[in-house]
Amino acid sequence: MPAHRRAEAGVKDCEISGWNALIAPAGTPPLVLQRLHEEVARIMRLEDIKAKFADLGVDAIGSTPEELAAFLRAEMTKWAEVVKAADIRIE
Repeated sequence: MPAHRRAEAGVKDCEISGWNALIAPAGTPPLVLQRLHEEVARIMRLEDIKAKFADLGVDAIGSTPEELAAFLRAEMTKWAEVVKAADIRIE
């Protein structure tokens, strides 16, 4: 949602984005993780793949497994604060 629309909705300082990630099960051997990372990164650099993402209006960015882990930790921290502040509970 554009900034001006968020402001109209009363949430001008709120930023929400969607994301996707490829995540392997715990205990996956490091060499397998490295190979998966290399292949996905190679595929994401292909012109036709980049064009398909662009057609969808998606900024496809790649990251290392370590960068993804840091991002996920930050997301969990951020959203845990929101859940707690709003007293959100699973029903």
